Amino acid sequence: MFIYRWQTNVIQCGHHPLCQPYILILIAHEDYSKIIYDLKDSYKELIYYLYIRDYSTLYVGNLLGQTDRNIRGVRNTILGQITKKVIAVLLERQEFDIPLWTTEQEFMEKYKEKIPDIQRKAKKEKEKIIREIGVLARKVLKQYQKSITNQTNC
Repeated sequence: MFIYRWQTNVIQCGHHPLCQPYILILIAHEDYSKIIYDLKDSYKELIYYLYIRDYSTLYVGNLLGQTDRNIRGVRNTILGQITKKVIAVLLERQEFDIPLWTTEQEFMEKYKEKIPDIQRKAKKEKEKIIREIGVLARKVLKQYQKSITNQTNC
């Protein structure tokens, strides 16, 4: 349904011939583009209809064979996911002392109540990755020790 061009940060609908001229330059920063890129195709389709084509939820619901209530619920889910991921990106930038744009600062101020929860989750994810790296390192060390003992026994 969608054609995503990573290098130019462009999303365009490739399904309908009338949609070809409608191209949206999404975001200049690759972290934001990756957030959109990682969404499910059905979510990208909904974003396209709601925000690029500016269709109402009722019209999109009729188009997709769903209720407008369901479309609103999915839209809120998508926006929630995007919000959390954007906050995580901005927190990471702040951690590395990368300055934020005014709009990014305003965004962080608007969602400041979500920041502690997102920081906790990020810390847990980092700890999980570190544990996994430790497990892999121990496995590699055991294999290395076995190969050395096999070489000395020969």
